[in-house]
Amino acid sequence: MAGKKQHFVPQFLLRNFHLAGADRSIAVYRLSDARHLPRTSVKDQAHENHFYGVAKVEDDFARMEGAAKTLIDAAVRDGTLPDPRSSGHHLLLTFAVLQAFRTRVAADATSEFASRFAEQVDLPHGKWARS
Repeated sequence: MAGKKQHFVPQFLLRNFHLAGADRSIAVYRLSDARHLPRTSVKDQAHENHFYGVAKVEDDFARMEGAAKTLIDAAVRDGTLPDPRSSGHHLLLTFAVLQAFRTRVAADATSEFASRFAEQVDLPHGKWARS
């Protein structure tokens, strides 16, 4: 079940970049305040509170991440990828494409597009007409 802290970069991906040592920290350069964090927790990166707005979206991503994690872990550990055109191959492609749309920039662009579309079809901002 989705919590308040919703990650737009899955934690399992970030963990693949952990620093040497047992604490599994990562180094981060935070663009928002031009600050380098030499050791920080994965759980505190690449998230916003209630980013998706609806818990079901985060839960759906979590299910896909679980399946993708198995394939990505095998790729990192063994250097193997799913066979071309296999269900695993399609899952990884879908996962990669969805990651591109799972950012603040993408969310803001989608919101802007929806607002402009609503203006063009004479709908009040944020409201969709029902027939």
